[in-house]
Amino acid sequence: MNTKELPISVRDEIENVLDEFDFATVHKVMEFLEWNWFNAMDGIPTLSEIRKSARRLLIEVANDVARNNEIDAQSNRATGGLRAEAYKGDEKTYLKLSFELAKWDNYE
Repeated sequence: MNTKELPISVRDEIENVLDEFDFATVHKVMEFLEWNWFNAMDGIPTLSEIRKSARRLLIEVANDVARNNEIDAQSNRATGGLRAEAYKGDEKTYLKLSFELAKWDNYE
């Protein structure tokens, strides 16, 4: 979980995403559905555990696109219902964090 290689602007954007994301709602849904993580201390992850996992995913995808010299580089990672995505534009890296309950796509 190393952010030292990332530009300060990307590190700031990661913090902004984490500050704006509604972790409380995600936690409520997980409690209601009894959504367990194998590495959570009590099965259902705490707010802190969810936030820590989201931070790790955002750092991983940001590092992926930072290492790629191509404009339009993309990366995504998901675990435990959380999905992080990064896209490198001309002048900025765009980040997205979501919580997915269900998804389907046939990619046609």
